[in-house]
Amino acid sequence: MNNLKINLALSVGLLNKRNSTNGLDLIKELMLNLKEAGAFIGSQLKENMALNASHHMEKHAMQFENCTLDVQVVRNPQTKRQSIHGFQLR
Repeated sequence: MNNLKINLALSVGLLNKRNSTNGLDLIKELMLNLKEAGAFIGSQLKENMALNASHHMEKHAMQFENCTLDVQVVRNPQTKRQSIHGFQLR
């Protein structure tokens, strides 16, 4: 598995589609386009904490056949918008 290729493809894909309202769906779509990641197995919410009255930080583990991607998402429950704060491949 080429971690550099996956990190680069995700970074460029997120920059090109930064107006997406659902960041997790976008990451899933980008990862499915990479043969190195394999098929999508599932996603699990690992942590949810309030940043302030209107925003929450969520940490998700997205499992693929060949890797797991930890994703940090900042979410506004009122507007349903999500922004990717960071990701780490393991």
